[in-house]
Amino acid sequence: MRQKLPDTDSVVRDGHEVESCEFHGLELEKDSVEIVYGLLPFDEEKMEACRNFPHANTWVGGGCLISSDNPERVEVLYCRACRAAEEEWEAARRALQAVELPLRDESEWVN
Repeated sequence: MRQKLPDTDSVVRDGHEVESCEFHGLELEKDSVEIVYGLLPFDEEKMEACRNFPHANTWVGGGCLISSDNPERVEVLYCRACRAAEEEWEAARRALQAVELPLRDESEWVN
């Protein structure tokens, strides 16, 4: 059975239809984004991002069942400010991950 993808004419949060971002007050816009299939690695930082940028909607999870006839893209509603904030957050996160500790010469090792 194929999963029903979200309706792009509205977003429902807590039983109420949302037409604008509750964080930024901007009207939600339509965009086509990638559907990501499989078991997604979600750590606490990613969960925080979902809470802080609720309408970034840069991708959609398609579930764990992968088949050749699964759609690749879907239309979503998003907030421009949420996306911009998420992009800044991702860039800062990548920069922190790229920082490598200097390797010490073996002569400095403590035995």
